[in-house]
Amino acid sequence: MLQQIISVERLRIDRDNRRAEVMKAAVKAQAASDERQFQFQTRKLGIQEERQRRTFRFVREVVWAILAGLALFVALLLYMIFLGNDEQQSVAGSLVMNLVVFVAGYGVIASILRFLNSLMGRR
Repeated sequence: MLQQIISVERLRIDRDNRRAEVMKAAVKAQAASDERQFQFQTRKLGIQEERQRRTFRFVREVVWAILAGLALFVALLLYMIFLGNDEQQSVAGSLVMNLVVFVAGYGVIASILRFLNSLMGRR
């Protein structure tokens, strides 16, 4: 009788050990899965950051190119105003005046829009 109790107890201990081993394997598999997911998300974030840096760099270069073009255009207009013949002076003067009116008008419109947005609670 005692031998049967001992054998039943050994079977129960073996069964519990197998359950514990299965649980350990499941925990290890879950940890490995979590690590792979973390590495994937880290790589994905790195790719997104690099894409944002490249986009920012491209936009910055485009803006600098546009500003350089505008500076050359204004320099040409000023050259025509001060050193050109009468026809060039009149054309360049009218272009500069239109440019000044446009820039001033844009500033006024932008200020009005900013004011209206602040009234509506947008920032």
